[in-house]
Amino acid sequence: MFLFVSNEVDIASCYASADKAKALLEWEAKLLITDVCQDTWRWQSMNSQGYNIS
Repeated sequence: MFLFVSNEVDIASCYASADKAKALLEWEAKLLITDVCQDTWRWQSMNSQGYNIS
């Protein structure tokens, strides 16, 4: 059995729209949400303890 304890800096949810960035900065995302999720999962899997802050 695994117990994961959340701390105050964990992100409960994350969402965004790039519409404002496109309108104000003429910026468009180059990746799909599936690409972002895969990259996030890969990073988390390789860094299960988070960032190594000394």
